[in-house]
Amino acid sequence: MDMDEKKRISVSVRTLAERVLQSGDLSFGMAPQSSLFFEGSEAHRKHQGSQGDGYESEVSLSCELEDEYIHLTLQGRADGISHENDRQVLEEIKSVHCDLSYVENGRPEHWAQAVIYAAILCENRDLSGMGVRLVYIKLPEYETRTIEISPTLSELQSERDRLVSLFLRSEDSLAKHELARNAALGEMDFCFPDYRPGQRQMAGEVFRSVRDRVPCLLEAPTGIGKTAAALFGSLKALSQGMGEKIFYLAPRSTIKAVANDTLDRIASDPGFPLRRVTLTAKEKCCPQDETVCDPELCPYARGFFDRLDGALAEAETLYRLDEDAVRSLAEKHTVCPFELSLALAEISDIVICDYNYAFDPRVRLQRFFQDGGPYVLLVDEAHQLLDRSREMFSAGIGRDDVKKLKDALPKGKVSSAVKALRQTVRRFYAVFRAFSEELEESEALCPCAPSEELHEACEEYCENALPFLGTRSGSMMKPLTDLYFLCRHYLNTEKGFDERSRFLVTKNGRGIRAVLQCIDPSEKLKEASKKIRTVVCYSATLAPESYFMRLLGLQDAAFRRYPSPFDSGHLGVWVRTDIQTAYRFREESAGEVAQAIHTFVSAKSGHYMVFFPSYRYMEMVLDIIRDRFPDVPVWAQEKDMKEDERLDYLEGFRSATEETLVGFVVMGGFFAEGIDLPGDCLIGAVIVGAGIPQIGPERDLIRAYHDASDEPGYQYAYQFPGFVRVQQAAGRLIRTENDKGALLLIDPRFVRQDYLELMPASWFPLSSPPSDEAMKTELTRFWERT
Repeated sequence: MDMDEKKRISVSVRTLAERVLQSGDLSFGMAPQSSLFFEGSEAHRKHQGSQGDGYESEVSLSCELEDEYIHLTLQGRADGISHENDRQVLEEIKSVHCDLSYVENGRPEHWAQAVIYAAILCENRDLSGMGVRLVYIKLPEYETRTIEISPTLSELQSERDRLVSLFLRSEDSLAKHELARNAALGEMDFCFPDYRPGQRQMAGEVFRSVRDRVPCLLEAPTGIGKTAAALFGSLKALSQGMGEKIFYLAPRSTIKAVANDTLDRIASDPGFPLRRVTLTAKEKCCPQDETVCDPELCPYARGFFDRLDGALAEAETLYRLDEDAVRSLAEKHTVCPFELSLALAEISDIVICDYNYAFDPRVRLQRFFQDGGPYVLLVDEAHQLLDRSREMFSAGIGRDDVKKLKDALPKGKVSSAVKALRQTVRRFYAVFRAFSEELEESEALCPCAPSEELHEACEEYCENALPFLGTRSGSMMKPLTDLYFLCRHYLNTEKGFDERSRFLVTKNGRGIRAVLQCIDPSEKLKEASKKIRTVVCYSATLAPESYFMRLLGLQDAAFRRYPSPFDSGHLGVWVRTDIQTAYRFREESAGEVAQAIHTFVSAKSGHYMVFFPSYRYMEMVLDIIRDRFPDVPVWAQEKDMKEDERLDYLEGFRSATEETLVGFVVMGGFFAEGIDLPGDCLIGAVIVGAGIPQIGPERDLIRAYHDASDEPGYQYAYQFPGFVRVQQAAGRLIRTENDKGALLLIDPRFVRQDYLELMPASWFPLSSPPSDEAMKTELTRFWERT
């Protein structure tokens, strides 16, 4: 194979070493998870700074190697190079939190890193050999152990080439798979007999986005077949070598299921060479009664790396690795299903996962998104990414978080380490007490800069908690670890605190919470997008496009809006302008809302959903409905419904469709987005209010930030997010070309010009009946006509 035809791979020395040689347990004291628990950068800097003049730190090294299928660029940074008399010594520094006897002779993957760096360095500097030294630093005591060897150049090269050969053996298998995959995708036909209106154009736009490396933002209404169009267009691009892997990002498990079902159609032949894996949260997929990642307590963590290769080898023959398949494979090989799914992502063509795996600095897939790569991100329900990204790039600590640890700490005579924790808890309490005093006259406090006292308390706590992490410390372990992660995330987020963030302290009863609040996530999202080939964002609700393009960091993206593929005569839209639903009118308007709902659902028997701006308002109207109209069967959404309860709720709408059933739900919740109730499962929807988010300090900060930037602050903070909720709720209607439905909007704001400009064309013409009687007459005509 010519060099131009070979697959080009760039990999870090550390990744190669760990991939080839890592063995034993999943452990918190050693890699791979130690980097998530403990930051050893300060220990590295302290050691490097103590080595005197002439010591070279963080030396960048790289080399190029190849075999029949792969052209490999191997790169990384050596921790240090010491010049001692007439020789050079390469140092690889590792900070650990285990007993140093565990690394008495050095871990194989650590030696591998050091040897590879030394081989490259000798070649670059024309050396015949050099010293290779492992330096282990036990934290927090800073106890050290050094182990050293003195290999020749030929010995270094021989070991480096052996390790590279082991790595390339698995990469060659992936390269062969990609050749077969691309050939199959090149011959692939569209997964449905015909394209829906606009679907082919959307698939083409996705293809061009991948081909030209230009992100795109696509508003495609319900029914166009967004999932099939996005997957088909991006897979066709992959078939031509435009990208290596697709990440299908979805905010809900129901949407992940739709992606898997669509891929079942695309790869209907069981032998079709297209691998995909669905990532599931650790707590959800853990087979243990309690998620305790300790190899002494968990058989799936004990010896994980010794069994991982067997599981991966079997997975190469399994192309659909959804949650159930991953769990079954993990059970068979007795490996952690969560960590297995992360390893499977490396050999998969499509990774179906939540947004946070790509964007959240706490949990993103570092192996892919730390440095980026030729990846395609398909962001489904992209309207949700804005608020989700604000959450990902924010960090907070509350008094209740500290109290959980305080209550779990042992009483009476304790060790000095526990005493140190107690002292830090008292320090936290002093910080929150000071906040409380400042908050006596207001519900929120927004200083210009983060609190130095809270920063110091977090740093002190992280240091004092280290001796306990990875140990079995009884009932205090979970709150101790939880608070550690909160503090660690807070400190890391604080490093990136800038003019797009605010420090906010709020009080709710006795609860006090301090948050580094991300107001404008656009720059962080833009930075993440730059590291990959392209990002394709799509949703049925992306109006106005300027708002989403600005705040998703996609100002240079292509934007396309596709019309509804359905007969506009199948949807009737009414607006009740005579009923006020703004917060201050809710008490007095609840009865009018109840009457309007009764009139609406009485026009035709069937299934309806009524969407409310809050649980409180929903309960007010529900009480009136049950009192005045006991003949109307109403199912009300309950707070904190479990997943099986939600599914049971939906199942009620999918059965007995000839009978009247009215579901009361909350806008922006589970039942307002991402659910599919086609045909007679849902024939009508009532939307009570304009969906405006609850007024609060966080939203007010967003408003003030944009006002100060000469942008429409109220619209960005309240109106636009609210109308997205309205559109999403309305989108539960008309899911197929044969569906017919009625939509009632209750609020006079809907006929204001600024709201009319946001509405999709399929909602027009609007009808505004002046009374219940007039609305009943119009509804009767509509149902007779359709």
